[in-house]
Formats: sequence, C-alpha cells, structure tokens
Amino acid sequence: MTAATLITLAEGYLLIGAITAAAFLLLGLDRIEPNARGAYAFRALILPGLILVWPLVLWRWYVAVRGEVEIARYRPPLRVQDRMAVALAIAAPLLLVTALGLAPEWPEDATPVLLEAPQ
Repeated sequence: MTAATLITLAEGYLLIGAITAAAFLLLGLDRIEPNARGAYAFRALILPGLILVWPLVLWRWYVAVRGEVEIARYRPPLRVQDRMAVALAIAAPLLLVTALGLAPEWPEDATPVLLEAPQ
C-alpha cells in the first residue's frame, strides 16, 4: 500500500466516524443515557472519541436500541458519584495547598543566568 492509499483510507474512516458521531450526538445519546440531556459541553468532549471508535459506537447503539442494555449495572457507580464529588471538592484544594507548602524555596543568593542562543 502506498502512503496516498493509507491517507485516503484514514480520511474515509474519519469521515464515516464524523457522520456517525453527529448522528449519535443528535439522535442517540439522549435515548441511551438520560443523564446526558442538556449536557452540551459533554458532547463536545466526547466527539473526538466517537469519531475514532465509531464501529464500537454503532454496535453499542444498536444493542441499546434493541433493549439489551442493563440499566441496573449503572446504578452502583451513580450511587457513589455524589460522595466522590464531595470528596474530590475537599481533596483537590487540600492537595494544592499541601503541594505549595512543600515546594522548595528559591535560594536568595542565586544569580540569574542569561541564556543565549547557540552560535
């Protein structure tokens, strides 16, 4: 295979992925995941992944439309989600303050060095 053929195949794959992603974001996401309703920033975040794994997206979408997806398997993570959000909201600032407190101080007697481009 030549490089031009590989590039053409990659472009075709990404074009099909873009069409699949657009259709899924407009028609399928709200039906499959009720928590994604109105989450438009989330849609922009998952767009590159949808384009790259479009065959898996189509398969999962097909399985979900047929009703083979168990909603009960999503319940355990959803129960923990609120507690984890609170824990992260507390832990993130504590970690930041601790890291800033443990950061080494710049020596007072250090002299700046002029960096020049190599000649």
